[in-house]
Amino acid sequence: MDRKPSEQYYETLEKPHNRPRGCCCCCRTRRSKIVCGTILLLILIGLTVGLYFCVPRGKPEVQFNGVETTGSVDLTKLVLDVPKGIAIPLALKLNVYNPNLIGIKVNNITVKGFYQTPDGHSVQIGDGALSRAVTFPAKGHLDFQLPITLVYNIADDQNVAIALNAFLNHCGITTPQKTPIPMRYQAVLEIPLISWLGIRPEVENEVHFDCPINVPTSVSSTVGSILGGILGNLR
Repeated sequence: MDRKPSEQYYETLEKPHNRPRGCCCCCRTRRSKIVCGTILLLILIGLTVGLYFCVPRGKPEVQFNGVETTGSVDLTKLVLDVPKGIAIPLALKLNVYNPNLIGIKVNNITVKGFYQTPDGHSVQIGDGALSRAVTFPAKGHLDFQLPITLVYNIADDQNVAIALNAFLNHCGITTPQKTPIPMRYQAVLEIPLISWLGIRPEVENEVHFDCPINVPTSVSSTVGSILGGILGNLR
């Protein structure tokens, strides 16, 4: 009996099709297996070497070597500007040792300076940033200067007046003897290699430096009495 066309159609759909199985052509012969193995070995060696150089060996070590003024300080203007606020441009002299096997490029470093008053208040007395990018060489040292401007605006906060009075004391202007000025700085590093991940390493350190302004002995007592009177009236 002849089958209907519809029955033949469904039988055709039900029959399994013998499809060729996929095969990786690169490993079908002995020669291709050797080539694939060599390529894989080279990739593993490259990854191992890359990790060896890129894995951090330690945190860069920062050494503070003092400060220097980056502009002239007019003593007369400084005295006259005390009620309105004074600004003293400085540069932190730093030496950084990078213990890692690759150089570290830093696009920018922002810094803030703080003074702690005798009653425990932390007063911001300055800020600054790099003027250009720097690169810390692999397994090497780099000397560079980080600009920072000391700013004392005594109209903003009574604690700033206390910090300025301490600064004048350390400079020997309102006291007979000069002493090192204490300051705590916080620096934030912008490293292109990791900053795109939102990671910005911070460095914090307590330093002491000599007075950055030179006040002649012949006028120090006069200047000291004037500034001492101004600051005394504000506290």
